[in-house]
Amino acid sequence: MKVHIFVATTQGLVAVQKIYEQDPEIGSVVSVNGTATISPITQAYRSFVNKGVGIIESDFGLPSYRVNIDRQIDQGNSWQLGFYLAHAAYAQGVLGNGDVAYGDMVLCATGEINTSERTILAVEQVPLKISKANHTATSWPKAVARFFLIPEENQVDTNDEDPILPTKFVSSLDDALLYLPAQAASEQTISEQKIVSAAPTNTPALITPVSLATTSERGRKILTFLGFVVVVSCLVAYQQGLFEGWLSNSTGVIQVDTPTVKTHVRDGVQDIALSDSDEVQMILTYGAEGQCAKINADKKIQVAQEYIFEPATHAGLCEIKLTGLDKFLSVIAINKHTHRFVVAVKSDSHFTLPVPTVAAEYMVIAFKNIMTVEDKNRLWSFLFNQPDRQIVTPKDLAEVLLNINNEYKVYTHSFVKE
Repeated sequence: MKVHIFVATTQGLVAVQKIYEQDPEIGSVVSVNGTATISPITQAYRSFVNKGVGIIESDFGLPSYRVNIDRQIDQGNSWQLGFYLAHAAYAQGVLGNGDVAYGDMVLCATGEINTSERTILAVEQVPLKISKANHTATSWPKAVARFFLIPEENQVDTNDEDPILPTKFVSSLDDALLYLPAQAASEQTISEQKIVSAAPTNTPALITPVSLATTSERGRKILTFLGFVVVVSCLVAYQQGLFEGWLSNSTGVIQVDTPTVKTHVRDGVQDIALSDSDEVQMILTYGAEGQCAKINADKKIQVAQEYIFEPATHAGLCEIKLTGLDKFLSVIAINKHTHRFVVAVKSDSHFTLPVPTVAAEYMVIAFKNIMTVEDKNRLWSFLFNQPDRQIVTPKDLAEVLLNINNEYKVYTHSFVKE
């Protein structure tokens, strides 16, 4: 499933086709249809990205991006909500290109963002934007999930008619992020999910890239995997990664309340093991010369020793799978340096983690039960408030994990450049 983000304008819907990460030396830019045609809002978007007055770099970790849109946006700031959601979806690995297909999700949005308060401000000509958007929506497959996000202050500008695009009123980024297809805690299996994040109430939202990617400050946590809280729909998150900068030798923590548990103290943290017979393996698949074709696949298997996996080479990495966690329903990975976390996708016999784009050090936490939205918010809030240069260890997580009330195991691992 892809999440297609459309910016509602007075000329009709404008699709966000793709987002690219750029070298920090290159300024952010908005391009039309991937060409050299630059949108007039480029300079405003550049400010929207930059730290200080902007919000994208602080929330998603990088100082420069290129955004491709399918048609021109000439002026105003009502594109900001749509662009923010597009960055969130991109970070989660689910951003579509505007070509809506059966089973996809569509979010149309209009709204200016107060970047200091993280609130959504009223915009002009909402009725016209709704009319134009509904006209376009008639061409989409009927099974597509769709929402039109509008600033709450503009509620007086709408009517009671039953639109093709159901209108949802939002007053903050926290509200808006809840409409991304997320990994909310539900009864559904992780294999059914895609990814999205939603931020905890009364705290800055963070849409962690689905990747354990570099993020900075408050933003790096926003994208943490909060779930498909959308309209009581719950999917579990998948994420694609930027696992940048992870290092540490901290040992794992485990909490399990069963008659067979054994406990001892290691590194100042209580460590509770499910059983001595548990063997958790990490299966790493590498492609020849960085190519991930199955015919060239080279698999390397590691067995966790004292909850630690040996460091592995990042170059050529194509896939990360974990086996031996049959008793667990949720697995996440937390970047020790950026404090961002992603959710693994579960199949019948294994969990698959997003492949980091760069070498990184991280923790893998397996939970016996599917985490609730409240649990994710609690973890997100904890990570969000860690100092930027703090290297988070299992010991640091012990208290918040115990409060989550969900049996778990913690493993550590790192990918190195060579």
